[in-house]
Amino acid sequence: MRVDATARTATVGAGLTQLEAVTALAAEDLAVTTGTEGSVGLAGATLGGGFGFLTRYLGMACDNLTGAEIVVADGTGGAEVLHTDLENHSDLLWALRGAGNGNFSPRSRIPSVGRSNGTDSPARSTPATSSPR
Repeated sequence: MRVDATARTATVGAGLTQLEAVTALAAEDLAVTTGTEGSVGLAGATLGGGFGFLTRYLGMACDNLTGAEIVVADGTGGAEVLHTDLENHSDLLWALRGAGNGNFSPRSRIPSVGRSNGTDSPARSTPATSSPR
């Protein structure tokens, strides 16, 4: 897990659990909206919606997803790694943020927004501009 406390963002690997993420972010005085079961993977919970204790204050975990590194078929029998964010493959990011339990591709890493404990205003998601939500 890589935390940028100034930008209030964290980039996590696909195997990190929600409890591990919450614990590491708390050390930086940050919080992240997650589900309610600590042993569940943060990436899967985020892409499945991520409804938890901080949802009313920070939005759902998927609303705070700022990008993803995904693996897609390249059409030649191989695979290609794509980096998605609001500027690169924003349509895929939009699908990952709004598709709930959709299974578009394997994810190897996802950056997410961390919030300062008790000092931020409620999150307002901004969907990718190229696709309606």
